[in-house]
Amino acid sequence: MAEQEIPRSQVLKIGEIFDGVFSIGMWISAPFVTRSLFDDFTGPMWLFVLGWTLLTPYAVMLATDRILAKPRRERKERIVAKIIDLAQDRKERLEERERFYSSPEWLALRAQVIEEDGQVCADCGKKIRGDNDLTVDHKQPRSRSPELALRRENLRVLCRRCNSRKGATEWLEV
Repeated sequence: MAEQEIPRSQVLKIGEIFDGVFSIGMWISAPFVTRSLFDDFTGPMWLFVLGWTLLTPYAVMLATDRILAKPRRERKERIVAKIIDLAQDRKERLEERERFYSSPEWLALRAQVIEEDGQVCADCGKKIRGDNDLTVDHKQPRSRSPELALRRENLRVLCRRCNSRKGATEWLEV
């Protein structure tokens, strides 16, 4: 039996048939598919082979996406939950800080420390000019020793530069 020329209308491109499910740009002729699949298998077996051949790569792709998507989604959910927790903690700390530094007890004690120590930095000894540069520092940081936050012996006057340099360290550490 001589090979006959295949009309262009019988040549199929897989990507056209399956709307881009497969990105295979391979040209397959209809008689080749018919001969290789349908002649060797009869009855429902050829449907199984055809389905297996065409759908397996797609099924593998879907299964892989689902397998990979679950850990990705769970990791994303954990990260988002952690970010929300951190943001909530920061908000609570800032609110607590605002409550403390605007409390009448702190404002009165701060004024007392400034009155007693004068406007001279306890670290560098410079005269502090202006309220913007004047800070009252906790020798033992409030974060480490909250029970000492409103004790006069734990407070001293510092210029903004020295207080920023000190940060949350104890005054003996500087």
